Amino acid sequence: MSTYPYKRSERLNDLLRKTLATMMLQEIKDPRLQGLTITRVEITDDLQLARVYFRFLQHADQPDSRFMNEVHTGLEKASGYLRRALGKMLYLKKIPQLRFLYDASIEQQQQVENALRKIAEERGSEGDAA
Repeated sequence: MSTYPYKRSERLNDLLRKTLATMMLQEIKDPRLQGLTITRVEITDDLQLARVYFRFLQHADQPDSRFMNEVHTGLEKASGYLRRALGKMLYLKKIPQLRFLYDASIEQQQQVENALRKIAEERGSEGDAA
């Protein structure tokens, strides 16, 4: 039995998030990736794949598709460097493949809140009619 109350992949999630975020700020100079922040990392249990979620500080809403295509191109170009740098910093037998995904959780949360607000308003107006 493990001495840790959680899986190794869960422990690595936060470590990779912090490490990648620092590298994106300090080492990656690609102008397509300026203002990018790493919001979370989810590593598969077999440690083969890391889903790296990102957002942009200057965009309140999801950026347009042309902008996102440029960002993904920049991230794919930087992924080899990032994996090599992670390999030098972390003591892992194998560094996971990095898959970059836009973090739309904030937009999803806003949609849920708007739907709940609308339901509450409809229920309030039904009570007024009675």
